[in-house]
Amino acid sequence: MEEIIETKVSPQVVWQAWERFQQGEKGRAGAFKYRILQVEPGKSFSILWKTLFVRLIFTHRVELTPTGSKVGYEIQIKGLFAYPVRWLIGNKIRRNTAALLRSFVKQLET
Repeated sequence: MEEIIETKVSPQVVWQAWERFQQGEKGRAGAFKYRILQVEPGKSFSILWKTLFVRLIFTHRVELTPTGSKVGYEIQIKGLFAYPVRWLIGNKIRRNTAALLRSFVKQLET
């Protein structure tokens, strides 16, 4: 699953909102444990969200365009229950994450 939005803000502005993420950082949000897998400063970062038998990997990216930047994400669902999760709630995950991405970009533009 992937979503990309173009914006007039520069990649530097986008990255400033993301720069708090540090590779290896761990935490918990509700039933999910997370860990920052990879950080490429100014370009991308990946977060692994884990719960029983399912792993979600969210990779957030920003790249320069002639008029600003492209901001996007890719979601990978892995693990024993990956297929049922994709089938049962894949569209909901896509919709919610796309809405969050649109909201994020809108906040950066104001």
